Formats: sequence, C-alpha cells, structure tokens
Amino acid sequence: MASDPLTALLAAIAKGPTRSLRELARQLGLDEGLVRQMVTTLVAGGYVYEARRACAAACDGCALWEGCSSDDSRLWIVSAKGQRALQR
Repeated sequence: MASDPLTALLAAIAKGPTRSLRELARQLGLDEGLVRQMVTTLVAGGYVYEARRACAAACDGCALWEGCSSDDSRLWIVSAKGQRALQR
C-alpha cells in the first residue's frame, strides 16, 4: 500500500470495483469521515470524479450493477490526471 493516504485511496478507487465510503475506510484503516474528506480533496484536485447514476431502471446487463445498486455506494472514476499520479 502507498505510504501517502491520498495515494492509497486513489489506488483503491482505481482498483475498483465501486465501493462505499465505509468499505474504503475499512480497507484503508481510516475513519469514514476522513475518507469522505479525502475523496472530496481528490475530486477537487481533478484526480477522480463521480459518475452520475442516470440509469437506475436499466441495470439488467450492466457490468457495474453490483457496485452501484446500493444507496451508500458511489462510482468514482480515476481521471487521466489521477492515472498519471498513480504511475509516479
């Protein structure tokens, strides 16, 4: 795991699948509120963005349905900037 918590979070999001904040916090051994702030920081910096779920009625056949079907889950996508940061 990366020594920098933000990089570790970015790597966890890149690895997928979609995760809830609670699951990410548990995986990283951090407080859920802290992870929420870290995700906000990554979004503000352009490293990740949240996909909007406009397809609620069209889950059949979607490869992401397991990850985005619960209310507390988010689908974060690592941007090109985020991918470059992970390659360093």
